[in-house]
Amino acid sequence: NSIAEREKYRPSTHSLQCVTQLRRSGIKIKPRKAESFLDIKYEKQVLQIPSITTNDITSTVLINCVALEQCQERNIKYFSNYVSFMCCLISQPRDVALLGLDGVITNFSQDDQHVADLFNDLGKNTALNVRESYLWKVLHDVGAYYSSCWASMILFSAFVLLMLTTVQSVMSVLSYLHDLK
Repeated sequence: NSIAEREKYRPSTHSLQCVTQLRRSGIKIKPRKAESFLDIKYEKQVLQIPSITTNDITSTVLINCVALEQCQERNIKYFSNYVSFMCCLISQPRDVALLGLDGVITNFSQDDQHVADLFNDLGKNTALNVRESYLWKVLHDVGAYYSSCWASMILFSAFVLLMLTTVQSVMSVLSYLHDLK
């Protein structure tokens, strides 16, 4: 968690994929028992997010806390970082449903579309400075795993393609030699 590590980390604007994409890459999402819903951890391909109940009160608290943080320049923006993080995870109502199945989000009086809209609308108005975020290590580790996972799949696919091309070439040569006889 040193400053030097943070300086080396240069995230892309899309350093965190949505829940659907993370699940496809093998990352599991589990609820985490914590004193604060802001206490998010990532270890051994498991993203641990404290459970949150979304309702009118939660929406109001998040909106007001994000607004307050945006007015203050020097403080760490915990709620804004959390909302931006959740906005990355939730790109569509299906992601909300998956987080619900994982036990991370509980909806009361709202449907999945409403929850997705809440986080996406709030996330549009908050800038996530990853290097100053309290979640920078989580974002770095999840992004690194996601990238390496796809790199491994691409490497494996290239290997399979090379093997198939080799088999096709051998079969063509054998067919040519068979036709000469």
